[in-house]
Parts: sequence; structure tokens; C-alpha cells
Amino acid sequence: MINASIKGLNPVTQVTVRTPLFKERMLSLGQAQRNVIIDLGPARSSTLAALHGTRCRVDIINLPELLSHYPFDSDSDALMQALSQRILLSDMEQVELVLCWTLLNYLDPIQLQELMFQLDKRLAPSAKIHALIGSSSTLLPKEPSAVCAEGYEHLLIESKEAPLYPSPGYSSGSLEKNMQGFKSERTMLLSNGMREYIFSRQ
Repeated sequence: MINASIKGLNPVTQVTVRTPLFKERMLSLGQAQRNVIIDLGPARSSTLAALHGTRCRVDIINLPELLSHYPFDSDSDALMQALSQRILLSDMEQVELVLCWTLLNYLDPIQLQELMFQLDKRLAPSAKIHALIGSSSTLLPKEPSAVCAEGYEHLLIESKEAPLYPSPGYSSGSLEKNMQGFKSERTMLLSNGMREYIFSRQ
């Protein structure tokens, strides 16, 4: 489903996409054991509602907020220092799932490597990473898309404004090169042209 609306002068496009790999990950979070999830986006009530009934703790990192202070052309070291502080704010309980949404598209290769270095301090050996990659896109919206779960089977992606930034255009190979220690376990082309990924340890 695609619809557009106007908020002030900024066009807003909402796309609902079926995400089989996200559903697969959600169904794996049963009642048998407690799971810790890192959500790199801001808190979304519908995403938290989708986890209702599972034994999960969700650590919200809010990478978009950090990116608003440290955009592409800013000090990458300062961005990663701030990110590290947020990742390590809570206790060091091991994380089983990282929800990246579309946010890896907003990191250059060095930033992506540093993100993985910081995350690795908390990831369990069996940890999975879920991400949506615009591998065929040449430009990105100015701000990261707002993404939230609609149950287990669909994600709602809301994009604002015209594309302004060049996209890294990550392929599976370049992602694995910069996500050291992780490999693409499964990938799937979605109806909106993005690729859905699940990464696991090599």
C-alpha cells in the first residue's frame, strides 16, 4: 500500500511492505527463553505492541537522533563515541536480535565498521541482525525513514522530503566486508525495491 500526504511543504510517502524475514525473526522469539533486542530506531508503540506476549527486553538506541547531530559530512568519531555510550548504558546482557530498519543506508563504510565493533560488545554468539538496504538507490531522503512494525508480517515505512544524499548503495559483498564477522544468512527483494537481510555470525 502506498499513499502520500502533505505536511506543511514536505511530501510524506508511506509504504507498507510485506517482510518475510522480519516475520521469521519475530516468530523465533517464543516464551521459552528471555530475549534482549537492540532497536536502532526511536521507540515505536506499534513495534513494541508486536512484541507483546514474548519474553523480550528492548533497548532503544535511537540512531536517527544521533545522525541528526552528526550527519554524513560531520565528525564520525564523535558520532561513534555517542553511539558507544548509548549501547553500553544498560547492563551487558547479551543481545539476540538487532533491528536496523533502513539505518545502515545512512552510514558510510567506516561508520558501519565502527557500529559493528560497538555492537559486538553485546551480541550473543547466536545473534541475528535485521536490516533493509536500498542497494539499487542512488539517493537517500534527507532524514532516515520512520519504520515501524504492523504485526509480524509487515513494516510501515514513512519517508519525508526529496532525496538529497548519495546512497552508499551497499551490495551483499560490501555489507559483509564492512560487517566484519557477520555474513548474509538470507536476503529477499521486497515490493518497494529494497532488500531485506538477516545477518548472522560467520
